[in-house]
Amino acid sequence: MAGDALGVDLPARLGGVLAMNMIGHLAPDGRRAFLRRVAGRLAPGAPLVLNLQPPAEPTPVPFAVFGAVPVGRHTYEGGGSAEPSGPDSVTWRMRYRVLDADGTALREDHADYRWHVAPTEILLAELAEAGLTGEVGPLDVVRAVRRP
Repeated sequence: MAGDALGVDLPARLGGVLAMNMIGHLAPDGRRAFLRRVAGRLAPGAPLVLNLQPPAEPTPVPFAVFGAVPVGRHTYEGGGSAEPSGPDSVTWRMRYRVLDADGTALREDHADYRWHVAPTEILLAELAEAGLTGEVGPLDVVRAVRRP
């Protein structure tokens, strides 16, 4: 069943939620609505796992290749850069390429999107407002559960 994080039909009880690399796609009001929506359905002890993708504040991010995977004679590459675009957001400019064995770009596509940044303390406060207790682990991965 297709849908977005705020509108998709959810079961009454969730055994866990994985929300990696997506929370910044939601504006602050949408992020809080998502957290409340999920918190109300998590089974006792069931985790919500998400990550705090950098940057944590609206700051420029220079272009970098995030990953390159060789498949046969081609390499599939993804990278991007970001520029501040508001008091709580950046605009990412992503570049995706298919490279031939000699490094020649066979195809290149771009995607621009707004990303709402959230410092750790803001996200933890929003989790608490939703009735969740969160902790930040390695690589800024957040694990949250309903408070007893």
